[in-house]
Amino acid sequence: MRGICIAALACGLPMAAAAEQTEEALFAVLAERGCSVGPQEVADTFGPEGFTPEFVRETLTGLLLDGTATEDAMGRLSVPPSLCPPEGTAMTPKDQLVAEFARNDCTLDARQVPDITAKTGLAEAQLQAIIQPLYDSGAVSVVGRRAILTDRLCRAAAIN
Repeated sequence: MRGICIAALACGLPMAAAAEQTEEALFAVLAERGCSVGPQEVADTFGPEGFTPEFVRETLTGLLLDGTATEDAMGRLSVPPSLCPPEGTAMTPKDQLVAEFARNDCTLDARQVPDITAKTGLAEAQLQAIIQPLYDSGAVSVVGRRAILTDRLCRAAAIN
């Protein structure tokens, strides 16, 4: 049932360019994991934040190739403290979506999805990757064709 509810929000979305994905935002997420990530953790670390697999793969591979990051015998990638955490704050695609929720009184109606995806640049796959874990954790509830962000998360997004 939950997949149907979440899919109802994403039905008929136009494929948009990927939301703003920056190395700084990726480093901020990586910093939450101690500035390192194992190969089995990559999807669960970056997917729910709305990063596309292509962006993550290109960025992490680039860091390894240019010698910025290191990889141990188990394939665990580590970024030096000089980059992780980043100096400034950068919004992840998830942060961008949560901010849109906050700007819309913490709700997102299915009819608003095309406008929001056009504004944020989120593709359908990114939207699903962000919304599903939020739904699973109870941070988002779905009533009919409307998603509702919890008050706590909405207030936090409004502050930032």
